[in-house]
Amino acid sequence: MFDFGETYLAVHRLIDSVWTLKFKFLPTGVEVLSYSRDNIDGYEQERELPKIRVIEDDKRIVHAVDIYQLDGVKFGQFDNSKRIGRYKVLNPKFVFSYKQPEDEA
Repeated sequence: MFDFGETYLAVHRLIDSVWTLKFKFLPTGVEVLSYSRDNIDGYEQERELPKIRVIEDDKRIVHAVDIYQLDGVKFGQFDNSKRIGRYKVLNPKFVFSYKQPEDEA
C-alpha cells in the first residue's frame, strides 16, 4: 500500500473537524510532517484517504500511528480487522507540535 520514501495523507474525523496527518513512509516507521485540522486536502479528499488513529502517551507525545483502510472507521469506532498496520513515529513530540507549513495551508 505504501512505498518507502513517499509522502502520504491520512485523516481522522473528530466531530466537525478533519485532522490530516501528512507523513513520509520509511522502512523503520513514519516521519510525521504535519498533523493539523487546517489542511484543506483532508477535507476535500476525506472519502479517498486512509483513516488514522494517533497513539499518544499520557503527556500527549505521539509514538505510533494506526492506519486503516478507507472503511476502517464507522460512527467513530475503529475496526481492527481493517487496520493496515501500526507504525512507529520516528520523530515523536507533542501532538499539537506538528505544524503545517504556511505554504500548504
